[in-house]
Amino acid sequence: MRTNPLVYIIMPNYNGADYLRASISSVINQSYQNWKLLIVDDCSTDNSVEIIKNFAKQDSRISYHLLRENTGRPAVPRNIGLRMAEGDYVAFIDSDDIWHPEKLQLQISLALNGQYSFIATGVCHFVDEDAISVKPMDGNLANISIKKYSHKDMLIKNRIISGSSALIDLSLIRDNELFFKEDMRYRAVEDYLFWLKVLEFTDKCAFIDLPLVFYRHSLTSISKSKLPMAKKVFMLLSEYEYNDRGRIGLERFVYFLTYTFLSMMNRIFVKKCGG
Repeated sequence: MRTNPLVYIIMPNYNGADYLRASISSVINQSYQNWKLLIVDDCSTDNSVEIIKNFAKQDSRISYHLLRENTGRPAVPRNIGLRMAEGDYVAFIDSDDIWHPEKLQLQISLALNGQYSFIATGVCHFVDEDAISVKPMDGNLANISIKKYSHKDMLIKNRIISGSSALIDLSLIRDNELFFKEDMRYRAVEDYLFWLKVLEFTDKCAFIDLPLVFYRHSLTSISKSKLPMAKKVFMLLSEYEYNDRGRIGLERFVYFLTYTFLSMMNRIFVKKCGG
């Protein structure tokens, strides 16, 4: 692994014109600069494509792929990005989220120092961008709370609040042919399933307990609706097959109860940007 590994960033977009500039700019403004950004547009009907093309003209590290038909789910654009990915690590960012300027630098430093292959970070939630306060981070990893997590931890609760926080060793994905599930039934939980599948192949996973992602609340997000989301999580746990061990059986009820309880606690104690 190089001392300055290339991070390939995948951004799916559909009609995100109102937020795209802030999201792309947060990538450009990273203190860690060895990255490439691929924006996969899911047949937007607003002026997203114009915005994307303008950024690509200004920065050669930015490229785009325009889908001819709308797929209606982020799994397809993400998988296209994974198939096109190059470099050493892959990261994801939604087109309405914003990164802290030091996000990638802290993750890469931890990956190289601790030899981690899967690193997520904390997030803070916002509706109005004016609520975001970007504070300098202490780059000394010894002073930062780092938590390890396992496959079982992820079954108990999806530890990755936002996919925009994840950084993964690209070889781990390539060697095990890992992709997001594109079945429409898994919409809103396809990322959770993907993290579970990745964790089947590595125990070198860490969580940086710092709010390095500013997560935009969307009132139309399906994950906002508690009952449909609970049903989808239970479906996932019921159908999930752990590598070659088959389905997880009656334990799924325990995982579902703990998942539901911890999700409720997260809603109560949600960390708000500027709060």
